[in-house]
Amino acid sequence: MPRKKDAQKPIPLSINPQQGESSPHLLNLRSASAEQPVSHPKAANRTLEETLADFDDRLKDVPDLLKTRVKSASSSWQQSVDALLERASSWSKIAQTRIGEQASLTRKKIRKKVAAPLLPGLTTGVSQFIFIFAMVALITIPLQALLLYRAIQKTQSSLTQNLTNIRSEGLALQNALENKHFQELPRSLAAILDNLRKMRKTADQLGPLRLLLPPRLQTDYALLRLSELTLASVTPIAAQTQDLADGRISSPTLINNIHQELETLRKNLRQKRAPAALTGLTGLVEAGLARAADLSAVVSYLAGSPEPRRLLLIFQNPRELRATGGFAGSFALLTVRGGMIESIAAPEGGTYAISGQLPLQLISPQPLHLINPRFEFQDANWWPHFPTSAAKIADLFQASGGPTVDAVIAITATVGEELLRLHGPLKGAEGNLDAEHFIDTLQEVIAKDRVLDPRAPKKVITKLLPAMVEVVKNNLAKRPSELASTTLKLLAKKDIQLWARDEEIQAAVRRLGWTGELHAAPGDYLAVITSNVGGGKTDNVVKEEIEQEATILSSGVIRKNLRIKRVHQGERGSAKTGFRNVAYLRVYVPAFSRLIKAEGNRPPPAFAFETPANTLTPDPDIRAAESAIFKDPQSGVEIWDEQGKTVFGLWLTVDPGETAQATLNFEVPLHKNNQTIPPFAKGGAIPYALLIEPQAGKTPLFKSAIQLEETLRPLTVTGPGAWSAAGWTFEGPLDKNILVGSILQTL
Repeated sequence: MPRKKDAQKPIPLSINPQQGESSPHLLNLRSASAEQPVSHPKAANRTLEETLADFDDRLKDVPDLLKTRVKSASSSWQQSVDALLERASSWSKIAQTRIGEQASLTRKKIRKKVAAPLLPGLTTGVSQFIFIFAMVALITIPLQALLLYRAIQKTQSSLTQNLTNIRSEGLALQNALENKHFQELPRSLAAILDNLRKMRKTADQLGPLRLLLPPRLQTDYALLRLSELTLASVTPIAAQTQDLADGRISSPTLINNIHQELETLRKNLRQKRAPAALTGLTGLVEAGLARAADLSAVVSYLAGSPEPRRLLLIFQNPRELRATGGFAGSFALLTVRGGMIESIAAPEGGTYAISGQLPLQLISPQPLHLINPRFEFQDANWWPHFPTSAAKIADLFQASGGPTVDAVIAITATVGEELLRLHGPLKGAEGNLDAEHFIDTLQEVIAKDRVLDPRAPKKVITKLLPAMVEVVKNNLAKRPSELASTTLKLLAKKDIQLWARDEEIQAAVRRLGWTGELHAAPGDYLAVITSNVGGGKTDNVVKEEIEQEATILSSGVIRKNLRIKRVHQGERGSAKTGFRNVAYLRVYVPAFSRLIKAEGNRPPPAFAFETPANTLTPDPDIRAAESAIFKDPQSGVEIWDEQGKTVFGLWLTVDPGETAQATLNFEVPLHKNNQTIPPFAKGGAIPYALLIEPQAGKTPLFKSAIQLEETLRPLTVTGPGAWSAAGWTFEGPLDKNILVGSILQTL
């Protein structure tokens, strides 16, 4: 590992926090009625940090486990030796008895079939032959057993020594990881691999005698072979990683080599037939390798290609919520070749710079007519299914004169906060940019620059990007494990979403769970998507609470009552948070759901919406979606189908210090194998599964309660989830997917 360097010098930034204007997207509409606030439920989610902490605790137990393994292996071999000696003695006695019996039987047969004159001579000859054979067998079988005993004793000693060496190197490996001496990893891994190979060769010398070993030792042999194959691929990867740090190889070479090693390992493992006892382990290893292969394929595609890759980064502000995480006010085009960034282009005008260059005259989605009936580049992330939004972003970018991009990556401002939390603040002559005030500082600088030069309000982003690239490099060099953990957490929460033009790479990204798409759910499903339409940057002070009550009926449907409450905690008159929040909500529920009643839908007045000019033409995707919209005559809630789900669209408008609430009552048909379940008979099984999917960029408080109709009780409950005779309840912040599955069996 390279020697520790001094703390990195601060990267100068020209950031002068001043009060500035807020978002240009502001409306002055009628206020909504107030509601009583509710208490905040307690968090009930297990975080990634807790999972990593559990892993660290298990890692500390590795030396003791290895020591136990040595003693266990020694005991196993000793038992095997004793068993083999007992078998050899038994074989000797059985052979002596059978030889005598065979000799007697042979003499009788010869007397019957051979002439009497020849009988005495032949009998004497056969008897002598059998006697000699018996004596040789009686002498050699114990001798063979003795030689086998010595061979097994030698094998036991050799294996014990190898296990001791592995335990010692395992401790060294653990110390290297704890002290971040990564340069020592290749040597320790190579030493462990060498001892594993010696153990396997020692065991191979037993030849067919391995078949006589107890099943547990045969399983150990298969595990030994599995470990050797795995470590044979991991060791060169670790060595090449150090070569990269020392500058002996390039990043693309390492990425491509990792991908090839993983593919080779997967091929070798598939060719080796493991015992039934290891089926679960080999399946787990195969799943891990498949995920690692997908990861290496994606990284190789994005950064390891010798051809230039054009990556379009979309920066989203969660304080002005949109479907995929926030308003897309800025973007950057990265050109990457061979693991190196060749260029970064970030227009000072942000996404608005594209507006004047976009020749397409398209009509925007109908809710956006409140601010602009023309479909602009900055509004292209309208669909919560990120692959749909990303494809539209790429098309509009190319139509504006930009190049064809290989990938679109959406990044919320939370990513910048987390990176600075690892790295520390960026210090400049006019102030610091730290994690706690990252978004506030950027908004203030952008507002100031908009006043000074309306054509270049995003100059700070142009200056900040190179600095953030250095932050990533610094974290990668000094805190690689923390950076990896943070990145995985951001991907899981959809703060980073990825779309690749290549279909195979996109399939790999989907398997990794990083596409930001709405998931297919075979059972119950819920996603509440909020889009700020002319409500300023106020979503950070609007607290959203979602409460769902569901009752499973004997008729084969789920009757649900969904309440969405938005509490505006901003200060009236504040230049930052004192604006009305106008939100268009889309509630995604299972297909064929039926709306019964809705309250609280408060759309802006019709005169507030702009009429598209005659020069504008409908966007094909938007026209196809909106042509199928049905409006509920009682509540005005819009209903349509999208991504295999039914969608309810409604408006909630809330002023500072006030509360707005909407209620939806609807029915969801239970399904099994894509077929609607008929009314339940007594004793019938009720399959139920629930997937609750959060929106990128927001963390609402959520409560869900599921119960059974009285006629279905009492019941027996199986499967995961905190079920009781009354049902199941979840309460806490909704910041990641919540999946509940259970089978309810009526008595």
